[in-house]
Amino acid sequence: MTILCPCCNRPMEGQTAPLDALSDMRMVRRQRIVITALCEAYPRAVSSEVLVDRLYGDDPSGGPEDALAAVGSVINKLRKRLPSYGWTIPNAAKGTGDKGRYRLEPAHKGEN
Repeated sequence: MTILCPCCNRPMEGQTAPLDALSDMRMVRRQRIVITALCEAYPRAVSSEVLVDRLYGDDPSGGPEDALAAVGSVINKLRKRLPSYGWTIPNAAKGTGDKGRYRLEPAHKGEN
């Protein structure tokens, strides 16, 4: 699948959909839910609250009290694994991300 530019809706050269690249990655259910949400929004960011809703929306109790921390834990685990598949989730602490919002972006060569 080719990625379309969010501005002009034209195909972006050399970009394939993240879900295509990550389809072979073995993940637990929570990781798969988060990756699917990030892939559906690509290249836009997804808020922590949306990810909490995706993870715990069907839970009658609304999920754990520390649901935002649970999302952060899933994100941190994915950050360690994604570069080997050519993708990354920027970290706000390094100045490339937006605190409380997560997005996928292609990993730079040599990044692991």
